[in-house]
Amino acid sequence: MVLILITLASCNFGEHKLTRMAKKQLKFYELPFEVQENLSNRPKCDDSDMLLFIDSTDTANYSLETIGSIIGPWVDYEKLIDKKNGFSYKINQGVPSPYIIFRHKLYIPDRFNILCGESVFDAIYIEHQLICK
Repeated sequence: MVLILITLASCNFGEHKLTRMAKKQLKFYELPFEVQENLSNRPKCDDSDMLLFIDSTDTANYSLETIGSIIGPWVDYEKLIDKKNGFSYKINQGVPSPYIIFRHKLYIPDRFNILCGESVFDAIYIEHQLICK
């Protein structure tokens, strides 16, 4: 009974913290081909969006919401919302962007401003599976 409750709580209720989810580190050449192609062919220094969709069909499934802190005008964290399944994922303040979405996976670079210069090729990306199984 306890195992069933833990499974339900981890997959169906509330907000998932990325720091507690399974993750995998990837180098640029280990990313899916479509992600590599998109990142390497983007206009340089186009870092205006925090959320980067590789496939346009993902734009209907995911959105990003900034959650402010209780005290002052600061950002507490970002919330990635899976609109189709009702899940949300907490991305702590200070995590580099853009947050790259492709085929229900989230890729986060290990550094800021990867789209300026050659950092896109040097960065390490953390892959998170966004569907709870």
